[in-house]
Order: sequence, then C-alpha cells, then structure tokens
Amino acid sequence: METAVEKRYTLEEYLKMEYHAKTRHYFYNGKVAPMPYTSDSHGSIVANLIGELHTQFKKTPFRVYPSDRMLYVPECRLNYYPDVMVVKGEPVFHRHTKKMQATLNPYALIEVLSDSTEEDDRIDKWQCYRKISGLQQYF
Repeated sequence: METAVEKRYTLEEYLKMEYHAKTRHYFYNGKVAPMPYTSDSHGSIVANLIGELHTQFKKTPFRVYPSDRMLYVPECRLNYYPDVMVVKGEPVFHRHTKKMQATLNPYALIEVLSDSTEEDDRIDKWQCYRKISGLQQYF
C-alpha cells in the first residue's frame, strides 16, 4: 500500500503561485493552504477592530493594516495574512519579487478566532510569530 506524499513547495514556487492566484494562500514549512473564507461575523469583528484602532492611533506613529497585507517571518520562512496588523513607524518590507513584498516589523498582530482556524492561530502561528523580535502583542 502506497502512502500519499504531501507536495512541498519552495518559497519561490509559492510566491509565483500566489502572485497569479485569485485567492490568497498561507505558506508554512513548504506547505501551501488556501485561506479559509470568513463568516459575516468574522468580517464585522475585523472591520470594527480596524476602525477603532485607526481612530485610537490617529495621531500616533502606529499604522493599522487589514488582512491584505502579507507578513513574512524569515526565521520560519512563513507568509501569513493576519486579520489585523499594527506597525509602529514606517513598515519594513522583505521584497519577494519586483511586485510582491511582505511586512517584516509588526508591533501587534490580531487573529479573530473561528472554529476552523483556532488551533492554527493558537499553536502554529504563535510558534512562529513569537520569533518576531519587535512583536509586542498577539491577540
């Protein structure tokens, strides 16, 4: 009986696929997985968080970004799209390609938990996010 082998991708293969993809994907340890669709309540929570944080940080050095901002953690070779990312000062980027870049310096990351992503958010992502030297908060 043969065992199915899970396809592993290089970072370069992932970036090429991601650039041309109609939907976004996570990249972790050579694995590529589509980002799950979000519920209406998830979207509302994220929108409310972004709105409130933007208001609170209006005259501060903090910038608030939605989930379309790619995060790259070099120590893990991980690319994710956190629900909310806060950067203090100017964002620092890792340029993957001429047209793709990812943020390297989040100050805070927020993931809105759902039944389908809770384990990934609490365990897998946290194991990597904790290696970000400037990260002060993970919610």
